[in-house]
Amino acid sequence: MRLWVLLSALPLLGGDDVNPIIQRLIEAQNQNDERAQQYTYTEETERFAFDKHGNARKADAETHEVIFVEGIKYKKLVARNGKPLSAREKAQVEKDMRLTAEERRTHQTPLPAGGIISFSGRFSQRSLALGSLRELLTLYDNKLSGEEAVRGHQAWIIESTPRQGYTPASEHEREVLVFSKKFWVDQRDGVLVRAVYTIASEDSMFRPGSTLTFEYEKVDEETWEPVSLTLNFSHSKEEEFKPTARTVYIMSGFKKFDVHSTITVMQPGAEK
Repeated sequence: MRLWVLLSALPLLGGDDVNPIIQRLIEAQNQNDERAQQYTYTEETERFAFDKHGNARKADAETHEVIFVEGIKYKKLVARNGKPLSAREKAQVEKDMRLTAEERRTHQTPLPAGGIISFSGRFSQRSLALGSLRELLTLYDNKLSGEEAVRGHQAWIIESTPRQGYTPASEHEREVLVFSKKFWVDQRDGVLVRAVYTIASEDSMFRPGSTLTFEYEKVDEETWEPVSLTLNFSHSKEEEFKPTARTVYIMSGFKKFDVHSTITVMQPGAEK
């Protein structure tokens, strides 16, 4: 995620002229990602439901430690609704982590470009492909719509909509193109300060108007990390969009970790 480019030195342009700025953003993000992948942190998750009057009510909360298992990040559940897990839950968490470690030793499935957001239901799990920044140049029409200060960071604003007349060439592209996107790019470091993904197609598990909002901050002198993610979504078929559920993720307590020092999860009773 980082290329030392002073985007503030560039003139404010529109239309196709935004693409060179996106190219610089891609390079900056890639370099920052290499550093960001070296951090563990705590993730607090809060889920809300909305009543018929549009009021949000907190439904439940979880706390995860995001650690490395076999050199890859892993979310380990450590508390639920502010209370430590029961002995039974802890045993299940340890079992799941062992199974994940075993699978990662033998088989690793690469994530789609840009990553995914997964949603766990009572009986199933669904996911959405977000798409990579590089795919903005091939799948989207982009424009530089202005600039804005976000938490003290002066940022360019880029708006991206699915390319008119383009036919998706794969299931991945079809998933990515359900979103319209808006990015705030730090003018000094050239990385994301904020990103908003909005469902803009009926061809999705969620109602058009549902949003995912990422906020990014520096965790050291040169590394940016996502510090929050807010999902507002609805399955309602009403003409006017009203969220029926909200999930908020807050990330904190970032600590640098030697990713090459792999945590190996052993079977109970096995020699270490």
